Amino acid sequence: MEQYTPRERSQIVEIYIQQNKSIVKTQRAWRKINKVKSAPSANTLYRLYERFSTGEALTNPKRPNKVRPRRSDDIIALVQASVQRSPTTSQTRRSEQLGIKRTTLRRILHHDLHLFPYKVQVTQKLLPIDKPNIYR
Repeated sequence: MEQYTPRERSQIVEIYIQQNKSIVKTQRAWRKINKVKSAPSANTLYRLYERFSTGEALTNPKRPNKVRPRRSDDIIALVQASVQRSPTTSQTRRSEQLGIKRTTLRRILHHDLHLFPYKVQVTQKLLPIDKPNIYR
């Protein structure tokens, strides 16, 4: 859906009132004034006029920001201990074991512990016997 600016919304309501609340006439006038192919739908016109007539602002109402649970030091330490105990456990299983959401666990592993998926985390120590086999 196309978002209209507050100025455009007020223009739409003005045209709607001038055209005696005719949807088709309003759409034609909008196309002619702005030289565009698309015009506001009937539902948009009804909604904007309803908001205007009840005295509401024609701007979008601000929505409250969703508060994310913080990554506490206790949870980070718990995840770090779990990773040290069993480094090969998957993120899904680890989140179930610890009772943490998968996204929170992923954020902790990535941002706090600097561990990344598909990166070799556990390696073996090279012995002198292995050196001739490296260059084959």
